[in-house]
Amino acid sequence: MANVIEVIDEKRETVGSITFEQASEALTAFRRAAGFDLHLPMTVRLELRNRVDPCPMLSNLSAVITAIGDAQNLLTVGRAVGRIGPQEWFVGQVKESRIGAALIWSDTIPALAAYERFRDGRLTRFKITIAAEFCYLIPPAIPGRTGLKWRTEPFPVHGEAEVSYQTEVWIKMLRHLNVSHPVLLEIPLPSSPPKPWGAVWHAIAEASSSFERGGETGWKGCISAVRLALDRWREIEAEDMGPGWARPNGDDLRKRTTKQRLDNIRWHLREYTHLAPHSGAEEFARDDALLMLSTLSALLVVRKP
Repeated sequence: MANVIEVIDEKRETVGSITFEQASEALTAFRRAAGFDLHLPMTVRLELRNRVDPCPMLSNLSAVITAIGDAQNLLTVGRAVGRIGPQEWFVGQVKESRIGAALIWSDTIPALAAYERFRDGRLTRFKITIAAEFCYLIPPAIPGRTGLKWRTEPFPVHGEAEVSYQTEVWIKMLRHLNVSHPVLLEIPLPSSPPKPWGAVWHAIAEASSSFERGGETGWKGCISAVRLALDRWREIEAEDMGPGWARPNGDDLRKRTTKQRLDNIRWHLREYTHLAPHSGAEEFARDDALLMLSTLSALLVVRKP
């Protein structure tokens, strides 16, 4: 699949093209309150051989963006619109126009997180399915109305293209959006948890709902529900702390401060990472790395260095 889509009129003649550019240095992206706008660069070309000819125009350009995995597996990640500045239409010039434009993917941060899980650190590849309208602009047959033009009946334009971006370019864009630092929170809960994990999932759902409500009661409710989830997990399988570990007595546990409890988490997190420099890469997966990095980030947020 090429990165070029031909623009064909109702006479089945090629009158232009849409080319998706491979960004060599950077992708333009902007953070919004609840999401992001990512600009995928493209060039729109329209032919106009003579000024007296009807002027070609491409408008209402939209697209479905589908991610392509290494095994050619697909994931629809979002929809986008084509723009040049604030305009959503493109017109021809003599002998042709070449307009640098963008396909703007507007979506939420969770949508980007879902794509990052799918990408799994590999090359960014998208299949872009285009839909647009093509027409001609012609002068009206009314004397003295030279400043206006009429549109012919729109003709549908469809096509597919593929575009890829180097990993370094994609990561640079993520950091500009400030979504890789701090790490995105991922809670991959299936709708039907396997037995006997239903009580754990129910407690996590309660924790998520409390967190979304916010406020002092929301935060307390979230933490209490997390405690309940951990208790239910313990009922299914008790913790195996390994050789040499002795459980502190209840009096010592009650005397621990909040900071000391955070230091316990930090100590165990370091122990979890300890094997990485001394074992093969095949022993670790993305979930391990995400757990360690997200936990470390959350510890630093609480610590407020």
